[in-house]
Amino acid sequence: MLKKLCKCGKAIPITDKMCKECASKYHKSYDKYKRENHNVYTDSRWAKVKNVCRSRACGIDLWHYYKTGKIIEGRLAHHIVEVSDDISKAYDVDNLFWLTDKSHQEIHSLYNKNPESKLKTQALLLKLNKNGTGVG
Repeated sequence: MLKKLCKCGKAIPITDKMCKECASKYHKSYDKYKRENHNVYTDSRWAKVKNVCRSRACGIDLWHYYKTGKIIEGRLAHHIVEVSDDISKAYDVDNLFWLTDKSHQEIHSLYNKNPESKLKTQALLLKLNKNGTGVG
């Protein structure tokens, strides 16, 4: 496998932007200074509901599993109905979907395509959450 150097000097796969440690530092900095609704993600309720979401999904990326039937480890909880659209659903575990960064970006691309695409994608995610995806 081809490798390249992260900005910290660690060897990483050429397809990665940075190592996990640098990515973690970047996300902490991004979250603190740029993320809208920062207070939601620093509230103690968020840590609890995020852990419940991860447990319900058995830690796997549910979008990738739904699309391919393959299991890969997820990393984050996605708000199906975005916090900026409805703050009352910020800590609702039924409004969360466990994903990898790649799947998260893919879903947001569908959200940003047009309003109809966003509504269809949200309806699918809510349905998968309600019916389960065959996990667990």
